Amino acid sequence: MSALRSHLKDTVLILKPDGRKLGPYQAAVSPESIIIMAKSIDVDEGDNVVRPIPSGKEEVYL
Repeated sequence: MSALRSHLKDTVLILKPDGRKLGPYQAAVSPESIIIMAKSIDVDEGDNVVRPIPSGKEEVYL
């Protein structure tokens, strides 16, 4: 396991403009960036990244 993979402690989904959710993907979310290590991932301009949080709500990032 690479050193970076050990920091992927968040689970995120890719939210497409048509409402489809892709994933889940393991990620590292910080205020400045989101790192997702996946061999193939369908991300386009205008997609959002969704992170479910323990309260049952979701954080959404553009």
